[in-house]
Amino acid sequence: MQARSSSCFPSLPLRIGQLAAGVLIIVWSVATMLPYLAAIALIANSDLGWQLTGGVLAGYCAVMVVPATALAIARLAAHQRMDPPLQRRLRSAAYRPGRR
Repeated sequence: MQARSSSCFPSLPLRIGQLAAGVLIIVWSVATMLPYLAAIALIANSDLGWQLTGGVLAGYCAVMVVPATALAIARLAAHQRMDPPLQRRLRSAAYRPGRR
């Protein structure tokens, strides 16, 4: 019996591929979290009043959230046009003869 392979890392056995994917996700999360933590530290150590500090932090969060929100709204607005091609691609990618 042949060992199953991971879809993320096809050359590795399933468990090692899952472990590698988990480590990759942790590294990516830490790397994307560091700028946010650095910005919070800079804001906290500044000599701004609490009102201005809160405003700067809210502005920083808005800059981080607005692009994802805009893309989600665009996807919802284009649902009627985009769903059929995406479903076709999903079905064609899911059906791979000879793969388990």
